[in-house]
Amino acid sequence: MKKQSKNTTANFAETMNKLLTAPVKPIYQNTPVLSRSKGIEREIDEAKLEYKARKAMTMEKKKLASKDRVKTDFATFDHERKLRKLATKGVVQLFNAINKSQKVTNDAIKAAGGETKLSSRDTEDVANMSKETFLDFLKGEK
Repeated sequence: MKKQSKNTTANFAETMNKLLTAPVKPIYQNTPVLSRSKGIEREIDEAKLEYKARKAMTMEKKKLASKDRVKTDFATFDHERKLRKLATKGVVQLFNAINKSQKVTNDAIKAAGGETKLSSRDTEDVANMSKETFLDFLKGEK
């Protein structure tokens, strides 16, 4: 158990009286008891500084993110869309040609006996054939 002094209420009243009668700056007229506690002020100031620092960091990140961003020019928007469609068609044709050349290569492997490993001569034939057919597919010849 804790020891209790006989004059706990008297000590409390005396301390409270000293705090309330102490001279207070005009800033702290509303809260005279807290005027002696500087910890709260420091915490508030630190919180404000942290907030400002975080805000500055986020603004800097936003500036860096939007630094190289190009705004859309609606005067050339239709032209850009046509170019995008053309590029998409080209990529689709490229992948289709690659797929067809792989099918031709796989068919040649199966025709050579179904072996996964071909002799060096057969490998050269398949490689040359696939290059030629691949270039033909790219040119549009079938």
